[in-house]
Amino acid sequence: AKAEGRDPAGMDAETAALFPDAFEDSPLGEIPRGWRVGTLGEVAEYVLGGDWGKSEPSSETPVPVHCIRGADIPDLQAGGIGAMPTRYLKSTSASKRSLKHGDLVIEISGGSPTQSTGRVVRLHQSLLDHVPFEVSCSNFCRLVRLQTPELSSYAYFWLRWLYATDALLPYETGTTGIKNFAYTVFSDQHRMLIPNRTVLEAFDRTVSPMVDQMQANGIQSLTLAEMRDALLPRLMRGELI
Repeated sequence: AKAEGRDPAGMDAETAALFPDAFEDSPLGEIPRGWRVGTLGEVAEYVLGGDWGKSEPSSETPVPVHCIRGADIPDLQAGGIGAMPTRYLKSTSASKRSLKHGDLVIEISGGSPTQSTGRVVRLHQSLLDHVPFEVSCSNFCRLVRLQTPELSSYAYFWLRWLYATDALLPYETGTTGIKNFAYTVFSDQHRMLIPNRTVLEAFDRTVSPMVDQMQANGIQSLTLAEMRDALLPRLMRGELI
């Protein structure tokens, strides 16, 4: 609309001002002027495979962590905390793999004949504050830390969209049993449209309150469930009136 000299319908002037009034050519075709085409690998600051650790502590693996598995990702995406098992890591491994607010965890192994790999979750501070130990991820996942918080928000929803539209299927390997997601190939080769910093920051400001509320609702729901489980037996025994 702006390229044609019209006001964008249904968009306020402040939002419309974030976008250019012309396109330019790119490997993805025409894109808004000032945006660019890159890859996830270019905008990632830190990438590391997970560590499953041990089921019991020892002198070699003394550090307890909550370990995200692929199976935990759907509940974590919805604001819950999944059923993350407690695992024990070496101190150096736990330090390198301790997750921070905004980190992405991508499932790189698992899936099924009807479900692809590549599920992703973005860590939120409320989850990290709620659990007693540091949070890490299993060796079937990969930790991806983006260069800036606004890139983290954008990349997370971009990856969610790619997964939902089956765009990650070409990067799967293995035809039977456990399937793997070729993360390195994907992150180096799959083209990513990257808006300018102003748009990225505006996107982050827009989606962050909604994500914060979703996470708060998830933690509150968990707290209420814990209260129910603690009080219901006492009520059934007639200890509460």
